Amino acid sequence: MPSQAQQAIQPQQTFSLCHPIASRDGTLSKDSRMVNCFIEQTENGMALVKRPGTSTVITPSGAAQGTFNCNGRSYAINGDVVRDIVSGTTVAIPSVTMAGQHYYNLDDVPYGTTLIKSASGLWKFAGNSDGSGGTFTKVTDSNYPSATAPGICELDGIIYVMDATSGFSGNIRGSAIDDPTTWPALNFIQADFTLGTAAGLYRHLNYLVAYYNKGVQMYYDANAANGNTDEGTQLGPVTNASWTSGLAQGDSVVEMTDLSFFLAQDSKRGRVFIMINGLQMQVISTPFIEKIANRSNLSQVYSFGLRIVGHSFYGITFADLGITLVYDVASNQWQQWTSVVNGVEQAFVGCYYLNGQNMDLMQSTADGSLFQFQPATYQDQGNNINVTAITAIYDYGTINYKRIASLFLLGDNAATNITLDFSDDDYNTWKGAKVISCLPTRKLIQRAGRFRRRAYRMVHTDNAPLRLVDGKLDVTLLSS
Repeated sequence: MPSQAQQAIQPQQTFSLCHPIASRDGTLSKDSRMVNCFIEQTENGMALVKRPGTSTVITPSGAAQGTFNCNGRSYAINGDVVRDIVSGTTVAIPSVTMAGQHYYNLDDVPYGTTLIKSASGLWKFAGNSDGSGGTFTKVTDSNYPSATAPGICELDGIIYVMDATSGFSGNIRGSAIDDPTTWPALNFIQADFTLGTAAGLYRHLNYLVAYYNKGVQMYYDANAANGNTDEGTQLGPVTNASWTSGLAQGDSVVEMTDLSFFLAQDSKRGRVFIMINGLQMQVISTPFIEKIANRSNLSQVYSFGLRIVGHSFYGITFADLGITLVYDVASNQWQQWTSVVNGVEQAFVGCYYLNGQNMDLMQSTADGSLFQFQPATYQDQGNNINVTAITAIYDYGTINYKRIASLFLLGDNAATNITLDFSDDDYNTWKGAKVISCLPTRKLIQRAGRFRRRAYRMVHTDNAPLRLVDGKLDVTLLSS
């Protein structure tokens, strides 16, 4: 029996591996976080699950600029050239006035014709169903803006873009009905100047969402019930859908499964992540996530939406910080995702998602290659996926020393190893690294030392699946 100075803490103590990001200064150098994994609810509690891996579909062919579908084919855009991802046929985008820009798209509007738009031009692409490429037609109507904000939308046969030219910034301009090459002079709605300058135009449900740097306004087709005409704008503002949270960066917007996500800012510059659900805005970021977002200069941002393995993920990469944050709608939690490129771990390289050829596809910001997500793949294009879980600091209710007689992890039995180490000095140094096999039921470490306050770090790099629930400790409380 332990003495009064040395008593076992009952019952057995637990430390969770499923900790959200809790950065004290927005740098991710300290505090808890999960990397390259997500959370699932199991019958035994919250489990850490390794994210799906990726495999290459198209090798590098220039900087990533976008993806789209047309007439049953799928295409990647690199170096202002579109490439059929199956046949490999390429077609150059004609009359590009500013090379290297991101292309936004409206797939098969109507079927067999896709619209692609950069900030400085609009093209209609008629794709060939046999994979032999297609034909581009550039829109040259003088009423089409020479500069536009991110995004392009279709509503009841009319194509809409947001004007970003000087003196007209924020005006929404529409095409003729079923004719994206013709832009009537009067088919526009003037911006509310109190909402600021143009930031982006995207669709949400059956509404246009006009994003400005100081606010957001939704529009609907006010003339749809009476039949549209080409005279004047068809749009009317949704009176109960106007907000003073502006869009901080146009490429942060993602519409996915009837939800829209974006990085917002208010008049005091504070940035938050917002999800639009129906006609309601909901803040989904934590103060820790907002610290990270507020550190970025937003010079280059990539975002994506991905629904896979029963989860919907909204991801955003801040290129200047080298950080990718991923929000899981199912668990309402944020994680960090990374990629290994040339042996160096960096921000996740995925951008410009496309559901094409029955694959979940993305382009690589690192080399322009196209890759697909596969739930049963456990590497990224042949590189390791570094799964890391760093816990909060545990003291179990007392600053007195505790001695660990044994530690074991709960999780799936699998032929793979993990490494577990710990920090007793507020994440400054890590020590005591032990390799633990996940094959036995009791994934055990014995005599794991003593501590006052301790955080754990779990690392997994094997080409194998991983699912862990939590850790259990047999702890003895010491007198001081």
